[in-house]
Amino acid sequence: MPDSDEPRVLPGMRVAARYQPAVAEAYLGGDWYQAIPLDDGEVLLAVGDVAGHGLPAASAMAKLRHAITGLAFAGHDPAEILGVLNRMLCRLRPDVLATALVARYRPADRTLRWTHAGHPPMLLARSTRVERLLHPGVLLGVSEDATYTCGSVRLHPDDLLVMFTDGLIEKRGGDLYEGLDLLSHAVAGAIGPAPAASSPLPPAIPSAVASLLPPVVPALGATPHTPPAPRDRLTAVMDAMAPSNEADDTCVLIAQVTGDPAQLRYGA
Repeated sequence: MPDSDEPRVLPGMRVAARYQPAVAEAYLGGDWYQAIPLDDGEVLLAVGDVAGHGLPAASAMAKLRHAITGLAFAGHDPAEILGVLNRMLCRLRPDVLATALVARYRPADRTLRWTHAGHPPMLLARSTRVERLLHPGVLLGVSEDATYTCGSVRLHPDDLLVMFTDGLIEKRGGDLYEGLDLLSHAVAGAIGPAPAASSPLPPAIPSAVASLLPPVVPALGATPHTPPAPRDRLTAVMDAMAPSNEADDTCVLIAQVTGDPAQLRYGA
């Protein structure tokens, strides 16, 4: 899986991804992501994890990733996609177990529909709050009779979706939910308010008095004070990502909702 730290523009969102395999020399693993525009104007977002490492896991991963992509282009919703994948694994690859999180984003009304199969929940970062989008389903490949349903949420401009595989939050001897809490805190810290710019007035002047004084005029030739540029929330969150278990494959996909999605075109 290629890295895509530089954000890409998709309909109604910017997306960045990072992939770190456990077998770094071969750059092969069972974790994967997908983020592509679909024919109907929607966007497919997905991450998944095939049990195991190396070439066997990568081979099974490729089949699942391509199947998800094809089913999404055929117009299937995330629940239908995971249902087909589950039956495919049970019948054709009974030796394989996998988790997946699949979502479709509709820019026209900023609606996200998603579901996951045995996978950690994605995080929704809105303003300075971080919450988990929970809609669990059965692990892929366990039971051919498993069924899946979709959750739905209306997103806001500048919302961030953080999707990942368990290598990001799992530590040996640690609790997965503890790792999820730590990740939520890391995301919250990355999107928290930036430190306030220092005042050009001496700190000894009380604020009530300072408000009555004329604006400070910089000395001739001095560089005027300029406020810091706004932080890129997507980049800040990606920079805060660090795998907890470097012995496991790790994949991170982050999407940021942009402006008026109905007016955005792919590649614009």
